[in-house]
Amino acid sequence: MTVREFHPPIVVLLGRPGSGKGTQCNLLADRFRAAGRTCVVVQTGTILRDLASASLAISPFVTNVIASGTLMPPSIIASLWVASILRAAASTEPVILDGSPRTIAEVPLLEEVALVIDRVTDVRIIHLAISESAALERMMQRGRKDDASEAIRNRLALFNLHLPPILIRLQQGGRTPIVIDGERAPELVAADIWSSLS
Repeated sequence: MTVREFHPPIVVLLGRPGSGKGTQCNLLADRFRAAGRTCVVVQTGTILRDLASASLAISPFVTNVIASGTLMPPSIIASLWVASILRAAASTEPVILDGSPRTIAEVPLLEEVALVIDRVTDVRIIHLAISESAALERMMQRGRKDDASEAIRNRLALFNLHLPPILIRLQQGGRTPIVIDGERAPELVAADIWSSLS
């Protein structure tokens, strides 16, 4: 499988908490590297957890947001992933964006980033579709600190609230998400994602 040589994609992984976005992000990065392509990986959740564990003025606020299962203010979270992409992305590097945009307010920023780094026609939206019950079961099993039961339910509720308008806005902009069944083995999901990029 080959990926475009001159216009590397921005691959956006969307899906419920627990849908395997982080796993698929890493597997996709491995595939790019195996094909001889370095890539930029921007994982919103990892950025937030790193901020929470740092000794910064924003750290207590981020810690409370994570613990409660609510969302960071869109302007703050968007500034983090936008800056990460613009600082890191070379002209030949694919970008994998895990977990953002999380609100409809972030969608125009994705379009602006694609324009600035000359990837307007090369944005791929991957929607890892899993049921809410499967998401809940996965999160309860993985045992991460931010996966307390109330926080999990809050995060799932916010996903259900925000994803439909995000998908509508993306489709209106000509970016129809590629829906992939995320409840299968990770290797099968990864193979489908890779195939969708050809």
